[in-house]
Amino acid sequence: MFQSWAKKSNRTLGFGASSAIGAVASCLGEGVSYPFDYAKTRLQVQRRGLTSGLHQYKGTFDVIAHAYKSAEGARSIYGGLSPALLRQCTYGSLKLTSFEQMKMYLDKYEGISPFWNSVASGVFAGTVSSAICTPTDLLKVRMQTGDHKYNSVLSAFKDIAKQQGIKGLYSGAVPTTQRAIMITVLNLSSYDILKRHLFSQTVLPYKFKENQVTHITASLLSGVISTYGSCPFDVAKTRIMNQPIDPITKRGLKYRGALDCMIKTSREEGILTLWNGSVPSFCRNVPWLVTFFLSYEYLKKNSLDFQYGSLEC
Repeated sequence: MFQSWAKKSNRTLGFGASSAIGAVASCLGEGVSYPFDYAKTRLQVQRRGLTSGLHQYKGTFDVIAHAYKSAEGARSIYGGLSPALLRQCTYGSLKLTSFEQMKMYLDKYEGISPFWNSVASGVFAGTVSSAICTPTDLLKVRMQTGDHKYNSVLSAFKDIAKQQGIKGLYSGAVPTTQRAIMITVLNLSSYDILKRHLFSQTVLPYKFKENQVTHITASLLSGVISTYGSCPFDVAKTRIMNQPIDPITKRGLKYRGALDCMIKTSREEGILTLWNGSVPSFCRNVPWLVTFFLSYEYLKKNSLDFQYGSLEC
């Protein structure tokens, strides 16, 4: 069985097919988990102890319940969905394609273990995809918090560029890239490593093979690892993107960067604030990853079977 899986793993998709599959799988994952992403962002920008003038959320489901009770109702929960889907069609697709292409490239060299191959591919994919697609993430965060009012995605891009210049579209690019590297390694790399490890298991009662049980198990474990490992970077990215901007210098008025944000947040509100939104992050990441990887593996298998012919274990 393992030899058949190894033969399957040598079959590769072209850049175009990989990009299309990545976009579809990413958008499906985003659609399923988006309400929790909305709740996570609201909790991350909330300052502890602040009660005057703003609703103080008690937790994930309080955010969602409060949104339903607002004037816009359920529509407010999906504020920012358009840029989120745009982000997945670009960032999500590019991240997966870059990961697969780099992994395929490194596989040609002997002496590189599968573990470091996956980690190096994750670092590369996270850096490239995030550096290019930061504007879509910026817009999603601002529309989710409700602190910035935009009529549409296009008008939002124009407004930000007009007020802050093109550079303003890349506000928070550094923490976004740092988070993306961490997330990609903890998501894609960990999933790839965990799946390889599960295939080699012989002591478990269940004998893992290339099927949905293995994909779900690896994606669930990857979701736990990525949620709590990346949360401080996610909080820093969200706060930097949503902070007020000096109209003259075009720079943020509160945070100079990710590390500065983490230090100030820890001092002012306690270190546990860096894990604000970890519950909705978990609630969002797990269904996102399960949906994404099941969709991705299904689409990839059928595309490869169509290209190379079916190869059953």
